[in-house]
Amino acid sequence: ISAFFTVEEGDFLEGKLERLDEFYELGLRLITLTWNYENSIGYPNSKDRNIMSKGLKPFGFEVIERMNDLGMIIDVSHLSDGGFYDCINHSKKPIIASHSNARALKNVTRNLSDEMLKHLGNKGGVVGINFAPDFLGDDGVSKLGYMINHIKHMVNISGIESLSIGTDFDGITGKLEINNSGEMDRLIFGLNKVGFNSREVEKICYKNASRIIKECL
Repeated sequence: ISAFFTVEEGDFLEGKLERLDEFYELGLRLITLTWNYENSIGYPNSKDRNIMSKGLKPFGFEVIERMNDLGMIIDVSHLSDGGFYDCINHSKKPIIASHSNARALKNVTRNLSDEMLKHLGNKGGVVGINFAPDFLGDDGVSKLGYMINHIKHMVNISGIESLSIGTDFDGITGKLEINNSGEMDRLIFGLNKVGFNSREVEKICYKNASRIIKECL
């Protein structure tokens, strides 16, 4: 088991690029650029189409360029659609959506459209499936079957190299069929049951995440 220092919500930079270097020296290696609010980098996912269409702010472009140079992973979960496209088009390295699902199966703004998934896959990025009930289905339950449906859809759109496990265990509530990492074998057996082979399951479980960490850091 291993881990590295990440931050969800880029407003800790306070609009100062030098703080990025300071936190890199402290070990920071991944930033989720926004959370649920506008910050100095850009705009969050939103039901407001005007906000959703807005991209990165000028400081946001500086941040992703510096993150590329330093060797830090850019995470676009929680970011507006406009911000997503700015990152995918401007970053010199692959980006990730650490905890997002397929908008085609569950139409919430935190999930990614098929077009976004395709762009992410084409650029070598990775999306981590989110176990939050509201991002999976309509009955308030985080069901294994829903997870598998999202994974199958995303693999069909963006390729087997683009999927990983995000969970968001520390940020979700509701009824979960997989409650913690100790129960992850349920997902593995479920994927096997619907036809994913051991090589594909290994990619989803850790190899894709390991690959993008090496490419970005």
